[in-house]
Amino acid sequence: MKLSEMSTDKAMAVMANMLPAVSRMMSNEKVSALFAPDKDKEENGIKFFFDMAMTLLKECKDDAVEIIGVLCDKTAEQVKKQNILVTAKDIMGCYDKELADFFTSFKRSRPVS
Repeated sequence: MKLSEMSTDKAMAVMANMLPAVSRMMSNEKVSALFAPDKDKEENGIKFFFDMAMTLLKECKDDAVEIIGVLCDKTAEQVKKQNILVTAKDIMGCYDKELADFFTSFKRSRPVS
């Protein structure tokens, strides 16, 4: 379920449960570089998606699985054991542009050193 479709109480609980994994992911240099302010994600949307997917799978697989589980009200173990097509549907069902913009806004707002 998308965060934007949840009650405030449920959304806050879900966010609290996913923030540790999100924080670990954004602390990874390779993942963080994908969200640099100078990246043109709009113009290269497909390339950005595949770069992000490859980086997350290589660098932060366990954190990605944890986030999928939290958003879909499943454990990480349940997500790992389910069919990949079910996981793909879960991801598509919970992808929330507003949520993505919220988390990536923190990276964009930090000064570049």
